[in-house]
Parts: sequence; C-alpha cells; structure tokens
Amino acid sequence: MLGTVLVAASLSAIPANAATGAGTIAPYGGYVQDISIVEDRLTAEDDHLTVAVDFCLVPGSAARRGVEDIWLDTATPIADYEGPYDRFMFYTGMTVGDATGKNTFRVEMQAAPLETEVPLSQAMISLYPISGPATSKGGCGTVELPVQIPPYYWEDRSLTKSFTGSDAFGNRFTDKVTLGRGGLDTLDAAEPQLRPDLLWDGSVEWYSITPEGPAESVSLTLDIPGQCSDVEWMGSSAGEGTEDWRTGRVSCAQGVVRARLDGGLAGNERFTVDARDTSGLTPGESVAGRTTVNLDGEYHRLSETVELAEATASFERPWAPVAHGDLCPVSFSDIRPGGAFFGPIQWLGCEGISAGQSNGAFGVNRQITRGELAAFLMRAYGEKHLDPITARQERRWLPPKTSPFTDMTPRSAHYAAATWLRSMGIAGYADGTFKPSQPVSRVEAAQFIYLADHAGEDWNAPSRSPFADIPATYSRFEAISYLYATGATRGYTDGTFRPSRDITRGEMAKFVETVFND
Repeated sequence: MLGTVLVAASLSAIPANAATGAGTIAPYGGYVQDISIVEDRLTAEDDHLTVAVDFCLVPGSAARRGVEDIWLDTATPIADYEGPYDRFMFYTGMTVGDATGKNTFRVEMQAAPLETEVPLSQAMISLYPISGPATSKGGCGTVELPVQIPPYYWEDRSLTKSFTGSDAFGNRFTDKVTLGRGGLDTLDAAEPQLRPDLLWDGSVEWYSITPEGPAESVSLTLDIPGQCSDVEWMGSSAGEGTEDWRTGRVSCAQGVVRARLDGGLAGNERFTVDARDTSGLTPGESVAGRTTVNLDGEYHRLSETVELAEATASFERPWAPVAHGDLCPVSFSDIRPGGAFFGPIQWLGCEGISAGQSNGAFGVNRQITRGELAAFLMRAYGEKHLDPITARQERRWLPPKTSPFTDMTPRSAHYAAATWLRSMGIAGYADGTFKPSQPVSRVEAAQFIYLADHAGEDWNAPSRSPFADIPATYSRFEAISYLYATGATRGYTDGTFRPSRDITRGEMAKFVETVFND
C-alpha cells in the first residue's frame, strides 16, 4: 500500500488572462487551464488522492461540446463504473453537480483496470455540461476527481514520481508527488494488519495479515461487508517467496471468511488471507471490514474503513478566453481566424490528423485525394477499429506485408491508410487499384466518413431525403443522411448535395471535425 503523498510544486498552466483578439478560438467548446493535485488522501489504509481539472467553456451553444481528451498520464479516475467494458479498458461516466446547484456536468472516462496489461498510467477524461447556465453562458470552473496512482509502493524509503496531465492540444501539466514509506517491509513484526485495497470497479480486496511467527496454531476470520456470494476470490499463503511457501484452508459462511494454516508459522513468517468483495461501492459510500487473528490462543482484533470518494464541481468564474496560439502551436499560412474552415482545420492540426503541406499551407481550396483522405481518417479513427489484441500490443494499424492493390506497394506514401480503409470494407476499384492520387467526390467522402465514424452502430436513415438531388433510394443515401444528421453538411443553397462534385481539403476538414465531435 502506498504511503503519504506530498505535493512538491504547483502545475504549470495556460494563463487565464492570456491575450485575446482575432486569434481567440474555442475548440471543442472549451479548454483546460490547469491540472493539479489538490488533496492528499494517500495513507497505508486509503490509496486515494484528488486531482482537479480547471477548465473553461466558451459562451454560446458550442459550450455543450465540453472539454474532451484530457489525459491523466499517471493517475486513473475511480468511479461507480456503469460499463460496458471490454477486455482491456473500462469506459464509464458519472454526473457531477456543482456547489451552487445550478449546473451539472457529465464526466466520461476511459481507464485501465488493475488486472489488465494496459499501463495503469493511461486514463482519458472528457467533461460536458448537461444542464444549467454552463450549457450556454460559458465560464470557468473546477472538477475534482478521486484517483488512484500506480504502482503500489512497498519499499521502506520515500519515492518521488512525476504526475503529468495533458489536454487535446498537446499542452502538458506536470508535478511531482512523494510517496512515503509503506507496505509489508515497514510493518511491526509483532502487529497484525488489515488492509483494504479499492479497485477501479468499486470492488474491495481485503487483506488480513498475522504477526510474525513462530506459532503452532494459526487461524483468523475476515468479516467483509458483502455476502459470500459477492466474494469473487479468496486465498491464503505463508512463506511466500521462499521454498517453504504454502497455502492454508479457506472457506466462507454468512459473509465471514475463515482460514487456518496447518503446521503453524516458522520464525519471521506471516500468514496472509485475502478476499475480494465485489458487492461494489458507489461514490461517497464507505464500508468497514473486521478481522480476528489467533496465534497460539492470543487474539488480535482490527477493523478498517474504506471509502469511494465523490467527484465535486464548482463553476462560478467568468469566461477566460485564450489565444489559439497558446492552446495549440499549429498554424497554416493560408487560413486565418474567422475564415470559413479555420476552426475545423485548426482542430485537424492540433489533433495531429493533418500537418498541412510542405510549404506551410493547409491547401484549403485544393481538391483532396483518396490517399490524403485515407490518412485523415486513419489518424482520426484508427484505434476505434482495432481489435483488442492489436490495440493492446501496438495501438496502431499494422498494414499487410503484401499489398492488396496493384498500384501501391508497402512503401507507398499512403499505403497503411489505404489498407486500413480496406479492412473496413472500402476495397478500392474492380481492377485491383486504390488510385491514391485521384480526387474524392462528395459522395465518396460521405461514405468513407460514415464507415469510419459509424462503426456498426445503429443508424436509421430518414424516410425522406433532405436534398433535392438525392432520393431516399440512392445507393449511398444512408451515408449522406448521416452527415446531414450530424450537421456536417446542409448542402447548397438550392437544396442539392451534388454527390459527384470533387471535395476540397477545407470542406473535408469541416466534414471530419463535425462528425467526429458530434
């Protein structure tokens, strides 16, 4: 179990009163001002601390987009997990009200559970206003989240670790935390221990540990909050890590785990019994466990309490705009704030989806090619379409070593992106080519984006078409109506969609950004 955490320094932040003006933007509807550790709750019994995310929301309807993709690189949020989760990551969320009772926020997160091979240092959260003035008037506030930092620290000396966070624009916030002494190596040999470990899903792993031997008769009871039907795992061991390692006899009845070690304890040995109670905690709830240890007729009784902390929010500071250059250093020579596609193009650059052209321009009015569009979509949606094994091992698409296209080799510029599209059912042309340099029509763009964003989710196309030149029986109507529903396009002033018209890079930026953030 981790020891005491001390905050060594405040985290660096974007100035709340940074210069504003023509360069001011509000990507996503807001931005992160700071990520900091505000409460030390880390003790030998309770391995929590609290992380605060200071954020601002832009005034207007865009505020509902919230602040997305905030990475806590050394801490994983704990919540009352609603699921679902796949084999490697938890996807969950909670609703948090602010102190005034006027606003509520949805905190959504992706976090790794303890039992997986995904690094525990990876957790991503997003904040969305769902009711109150924050949804339209904008402003700044703070959400405080309970977190747990890995790994468990068992040494008898203190350790300093970096705590880092980042936002969607590449800004990093850093601090250092000092983990104090803790764990089995620092226990008094003559004293027992009862330790609750809170897991990411609200389960509690209870450990009861005897004093050191020698002892001829060894038994203990562990009274957990849940029932025996809630016990997912129970076990015991003595002499762990030595040639004399052995297990005891463990059973559960009426919510009480009972264990006995035959043969007793040798000198310097401890008997450890653990049981995982999956009855589950909800935020703000605390439960107590009790244990009774019997060594040669000498009884030791202990009780401990564990609490799943609640998230809190405040939202009462005025909107503090910042210049887009302070949020994201990416800029292109052919776009300016206020331009038709400035926001979407800036978003593509900040997200690393497009670096523009070699001359420093984005090429806003140039027709986009099939290869370029494939690269855009793979960078935006690549991990969404990976199978769990590939995602765990590589976190990227692994293109085939033999090209499925007659006009591309594995060394071609957009080969990885083209084969990624093919894996989703966009197989190229009947002659076996992909034609990476060919311009993309509006209907092709709609189909590509629809397949990337939709990913098998339920979507029912309307019975009537919103466009004069696209009947509901049109072969790609499902994809076109999907773009219309997300707000990515309203077509032309004459009510047409013009499916055969080639699309520009600026128009494509608007399509991708709007659909992705819908």
